[in-house]
Amino acid sequence: MASLRPTSTITRLANTLSRCAATTAAAPAPVPREKTFQIYRWDPEKPGDKPHMDTYKVNLNECGPMVLDALLKIKNEQDPTLTFRRSCREGICGSCSMNIGGTNTLACIRLAWLPLFTWLPLFTSPLLCLLCNQYFCTKSE
Repeated sequence: MASLRPTSTITRLANTLSRCAATTAAAPAPVPREKTFQIYRWDPEKPGDKPHMDTYKVNLNECGPMVLDALLKIKNEQDPTLTFRRSCREGICGSCSMNIGGTNTLACIRLAWLPLFTWLPLFTSPLLCLLCNQYFCTKSE
């Protein structure tokens, strides 16, 4: 009688695991969470080039949760000419500061899925003070 009890426990455990595996295998694929990013672009070295907005779509299921992760995904998979500053990815150094959705914040700590307005794309641009500092620093040297 004692030898039958472990067998029945193992059998029940095996049946439970096989049911869980069947349920997991039949689970539908996650619905893509697409987010549209509008990114301010300008190349000062191209004569006649004016500032413009480029639009990119990113599936948030395939990248990290932060805006910086989405920007890296855009740079790696869609547009290798996209450039931005980043360093620590922990919200300490401030090198990834940009205007995101009308608010000056850090791209490494701003959640990409956080809705600003559901009908507007996420607008990303560098901070104006950083552009001015880069311009004056390069012109005076």
